[in-house]
Amino acid sequence: MAGPALSGPSWEANMPRTPTTQHRAFTLIELLVVIGVIAVLVSLTLAAGSKVVSVGRERGTQWTLLTLDSMISDYIQSNGTVPAPFVKDPTNTSREVAIIDGSVGNGSSDLEAFDSTAWLIYQLRSEGASAVAAIEGLDDRVRKIGLSTSNIADRRSTGTFTTRILDVWGNPIRYVHPRFGGIRGEGANSTDRVDEAIGNTSLNFLYTQFSRDPKNKKNSDGGSPVARRPYFYSAGADGDPSTIDDNVYVVRPNFARQ
Repeated sequence: MAGPALSGPSWEANMPRTPTTQHRAFTLIELLVVIGVIAVLVSLTLAAGSKVVSVGRERGTQWTLLTLDSMISDYIQSNGTVPAPFVKDPTNTSREVAIIDGSVGNGSSDLEAFDSTAWLIYQLRSEGASAVAAIEGLDDRVRKIGLSTSNIADRRSTGTFTTRILDVWGNPIRYVHPRFGGIRGEGANSTDRVDEAIGNTSLNFLYTQFSRDPKNKKNSDGGSPVARRPYFYSAGADGDPSTIDDNVYVVRPNFARQ
């Protein structure tokens, strides 16, 4: 015989319920916020990395400049004076090459950047100066040996075997002699100003025009050596010596007020 029916809540209602988890999808705005945060973090990381690389390159170039400066110090100690401001033309000894930081040529349309450091190294080697041995310790990536040219009109090298010293951006390190540090500007008869700077008006120079105007790109930084001591510098990442803010120096030269 069947028992009486149970009254009250059903047994299913008394069973413990397992909580259910509901997954809510990200909204479009939330996704955009997350992507924006990631983009900012990536840009900050790249900026920091770029700064580290830039600082490393500047320090590497300063090491090269210090090496060249020590070469000048050794020369002064051995000879009691700075190197001469000019050297004999290796292809024509009746002509002189003024070792000037700037652009040189035989006309306004013929101006080329002048590798003054390469000419200085050629000068010291032609004198048999022991000081030039200082550059032998430089990395081969910045010390380019054996450049030659058969045409002396190519004033980027000396027309004979020499050594070019580069910065980490691949541009020639520049050398400024105190005789030419105060010369600025350009002109068709500018060798008169070179003669005046050297103090000898009877010399026959390789070129008839020069430009050392810091307002003209890639000519010069326009600086004058401190205490009349030659200095070296790098034109920096942009390769333009006239933009002095990013130039690399060991000792910052004097600049005339513009």
